[in-house]
Amino acid sequence: MPIGSFNGRRARGSARRLKQAAGVPAAAAVTVAALAVAPAAAQAQVIQWAQVSSGAAFTCAVQTGHTLWCWGDGYDGELGDGSTANHDSPVRVGGRAGWTEVAAGAAHACAIRKDGGAWCWGGESGFGDLGNGAVNGQRSRPVQVSGGDYRSVSGSNYDDCAIRTDGTLWCWGDNGFGQLGNGGTANAAVPVQAGTAADWSQVSAGLGFTCGVRADHSAWCWGDGTDGQLGDGAQASSPTPVQVTGGDGWASVTADAVSACGLRTDGTIWCWGYNESDQLGRTGRTVQPSPVRVGTRTSWTKVSAGTDTVCALSGPTTLWCWGYNGSGQLGRGTVGGQSPDQVKVGTSTNWIGVSVGPIGLSAVCGIQRGWSLWCWGDNFYGELGLGTSGGYQGTPQQVS
Repeated sequence: MPIGSFNGRRARGSARRLKQAAGVPAAAAVTVAALAVAPAAAQAQVIQWAQVSSGAAFTCAVQTGHTLWCWGDGYDGELGDGSTANHDSPVRVGGRAGWTEVAAGAAHACAIRKDGGAWCWGGESGFGDLGNGAVNGQRSRPVQVSGGDYRSVSGSNYDDCAIRTDGTLWCWGDNGFGQLGNGGTANAAVPVQAGTAADWSQVSAGLGFTCGVRADHSAWCWGDGTDGQLGDGAQASSPTPVQVTGGDGWASVTADAVSACGLRTDGTIWCWGYNESDQLGRTGRTVQPSPVRVGTRTSWTKVSAGTDTVCALSGPTTLWCWGYNGSGQLGRGTVGGQSPDQVKVGTSTNWIGVSVGPIGLSAVCGIQRGWSLWCWGDNFYGELGLGTSGGYQGTPQQVS
């Protein structure tokens, strides 16, 4: 399916992987929650992964020992190892431990350290998306984002957002649609505050828009809303946060290219925006400016959305995906097509986390009990971490 036809108008920058993915621009890279550290004795026996984030053509993950690793396309320095070479197996980012969370985007990545510092690396598109005050400067090693006391981060094409320990939300980079949430549309090479609230609990940066959840379980979105992706019942953009319809009761949100999904505290999942590839859990290329329910389950525990593909945990350790399957990212053993129905990924009932890559032809990665890491979907640059590159994998493969 020509998935780039609707999204192509938003494509900016020169990241080559976007052109090779049928013109589809990258959306937010969604991360899974960091998990507790396993005993040191167990770490010595097997590589253990605590958190993973799938980027446009590369993947980054944090091990339980708080070391950070990336693999796949390194053309813009997004692997953070000081080079611009591709790697089809994990390479370490820097020589220090102490990393707690990573968020991979289109051609750059950002991560949080235990001391509250945020660091970014990779391609800088001219919007200030590395957050260090510079523009038009590729960095193949991490550079520190201005400010500090950050506790979580989410990355997108050319902008990023991070929550500080005081509950305030700060964003930087591209602001062409008002996705930084500061009331304007000027780009920012250093973090600017999104809105005035100081009780943000979670944030997800999408393509030209951003969504977040506050402590009272209300959900808010801002930026490009022309496809209904702000979830406020309208098809209009906003440079400041607007509340997603449905009141309180939201546990988390995940933003992609032209749609978003939210997990509610009652275990249901609801999605909104443009239904380009059945990723809203229904058929037909229609706009849904208010949340619509996906399926009938009430046992969902986590959800992650990439461009036109959504995956979620239910039960709480079975994994299901729906939407676009152009690179096998539904995990059903086939490549191609799409599905509005939730497709079970393999037979495992040990899943504890998932991250969907941000472009239409991308990878999906998940963590299972025992801290093992599995990826499937596109492997053109070795982003599945299997020690090989090329082709697609329609079922989960363990990262080498």
